[in-house]
Amino acid sequence: MPFIKGQSGNVQGRKHGVPNKTTKEMKEILKTVLEENLAYLNSVQDQLTIQDRIALIKTMLPYTNAKLSSIVVKDADSHSAFRTIDINIIRPNDHQ
Repeated sequence: MPFIKGQSGNVQGRKHGVPNKTTKEMKEILKTVLEENLAYLNSVQDQLTIQDRIALIKTMLPYTNAKLSSIVVKDADSHSAFRTIDINIIRPNDHQ
């Protein structure tokens, strides 16, 4: 029997933001592997090219840190939290 859109066994499905159980378990495994091999990775980092180091970090980072989401402000005037801040840096010698 084929699935009909909106009529599955669980119409509500997983709540928004709740990670897939398998994905969560895999992230934990990869995080553990990375932590257990951190000393080794530090010892061989001098043998890696800068491109290899970046590739390694880029590959492992999503499994150890949460991804950040960007936001889009459609109407900046309606958001009182978004205001211009002017910062003047004065060095101690500039006062004289």
